[in-house]
Amino acid sequence: MAQRRRIAILDDHDLVAAGIGALFAGDDSEFEVVFSGHSAAALISFLATPDVAVDCVLLDVDLGAGNPAARDVVLTLAAMHTPALLVSALTHGRALREALAAGAAGYVGKTADPTTLTAAVRAVCDGEMLLDPLTAQVLVEVGAPDLSQQELAVLRLYATGLPQKSVARRLNVSNNTVGEYLKRIRRKYAAQGREVHTKQELYRAAVDDELLSDPEESR
Repeated sequence: MAQRRRIAILDDHDLVAAGIGALFAGDDSEFEVVFSGHSAAALISFLATPDVAVDCVLLDVDLGAGNPAARDVVLTLAAMHTPALLVSALTHGRALREALAAGAAGYVGKTADPTTLTAAVRAVCDGEMLLDPLTAQVLVEVGAPDLSQQELAVLRLYATGLPQKSVARRLNVSNNTVGEYLKRIRRKYAAQGREVHTKQELYRAAVDDELLSDPEESR
């Protein structure tokens, strides 16, 4: 049997890391999982061990508290001549764009089928960069839509759970006015090719674009 491709998995959820690792396990697998965990420091320490070689790191973009930004992990891995493949639930947002711009070899969404993920990992292990349409779309994103201060206030309150009437009372405007702001917000996202019909989709888009970071507006 040919030498196995050696991979590492870094995800802030151990259960997710274990699930991804299971796709590449087995005596007859062409891959070998040599590291799986949630700590970037532990991964870097492992890679710094003499005679350790990894062909690809499967890297989550949102690594949670206690870890550096994915962009910084990608830069550190690049300095160690270890390519990173981003495997994330995020589909938009600055963190994803910055990690790709820092030199990640590509991106696969966590909703991808196992065959797609396996093919991507194989390609990165073999030294390829993934220039698929999904990666290209993330790289050319223009970022968050240009929202007015009032639109941003409505988005933060509505997307984080308040009913439309409660948003109107909080901002001291009419319910119809809030509805009009929401229409404008959705039109601006649609102009970017991002449909946000439901409150959940609005919340996800706002999180991706880091628009919910002002606690005073969100309360």
